Amino acid sequence: MGLEDEFLTKKEVAKLLKVSEVTIYRWSKQGILKPIKIGKKVLFKRADIEKLLNESYKSTESE
Repeated sequence: MGLEDEFLTKKEVAKLLKVSEVTIYRWSKQGILKPIKIGKKVLFKRADIEKLLNESYKSTESE
């Protein structure tokens, strides 16, 4: 399983991004994060989270 195939739970994403699970829920509703629903589980691709972090870092660098 490669990095692009790894999935994280809402709790893991919240811990990684240092935000609350409520924030993860809001970002999902706003389209900032793209959740994948498998049955009742809501998961996030690690690659998508890494991309979000990289884009955020680049935008703060250019300011």
